[in-house]
Amino acid sequence: MASRDARFWKEVINDEMNFIMSNGTWKIVDLHPVSRITSIRMLFALASIYNLYVHQMDVKTAFLNGDLTEEVYMEQPEGFILLGNEHKVCRLVKSLYGLKQVSKQWHKKFDDVILANGFKHNGAFQEIDFMPLR
Repeated sequence: MASRDARFWKEVINDEMNFIMSNGTWKIVDLHPVSRITSIRMLFALASIYNLYVHQMDVKTAFLNGDLTEEVYMEQPEGFILLGNEHKVCRLVKSLYGLKQVSKQWHKKFDDVILANGFKHNGAFQEIDFMPLR
C-alpha cells in the first residue's frame, strides 16, 4: 500500500469486497478449531524441500456463486475486520476463491440451474472406462 498506485489497488479491493459482502459469501461467527497454520506451513516447507511449485488461481466472480455443503471458516480479511467482532471469524456460506471444492460446487449449481430450465445432458458423451496398459 506504499506504492504510488495504492489508491487504484484499494479501489479494486473495495469493489471486490463489496461484491463478496453483497453476495452473502460469509457470516461472522466464533471459530471452532478445525485446522492449524502449522499444517499449511508444513505443506509450503515440503514444496520447498522437494523443489515443487505452488500455484494459486484467481477467477473473477463466477466461482463465488457455488453453495457450500461443508462448514468452512476463515479469518476476517485484513482491513475489513468488523469493529466489536475482532476475535471472530467468517463462516463461509458460499464458495470463495482458494477452496478446493469451489469448482465442484459452482459446476453443480450451474448444472442444477441449467437442468431446472429445461435443458438436458448431451447423450452423445458417455463415461469411458480405461483399460490398464500391459
